[in-house]
Amino acid sequence: MINFYVIQIKDLKTMTIDDVPRLWREKVRKKLNEDKKLEVWQVENNSLIIFLGFIGTLIGVMTPIIKLNSSITKLNTTIDTLDKNMAKSQSDIKEHDEKIQNHETRITVLEKRG
Repeated sequence: MINFYVIQIKDLKTMTIDDVPRLWREKVRKKLNEDKKLEVWQVENNSLIIFLGFIGTLIGVMTPIIKLNSSITKLNTTIDTLDKNMAKSQSDIKEHDEKIQNHETRITVLEKRG
């Protein structure tokens, strides 16, 4: 009977607490108060679910971004290393070119003498 009155008051809105017979009125009032407490808990529970969903989404988005950032850092390090190696190779090539030119000059001089 209590549930019937609670439904009439809360859901259907065809009655008020004053329309409930005195015999049931206090029990119906108590049940309505319990339902209000449950609704507050449900709102807090929904807020928690939304917050956890936000955290899950944030993790899902941030993980690839962090991995991408570390990959970019590794690539930058590799490019810097390659750049240094190429600069050293260029200086070695220039040094070899100078030696070859020197040898070419000496060979040309020797050919002219003999």
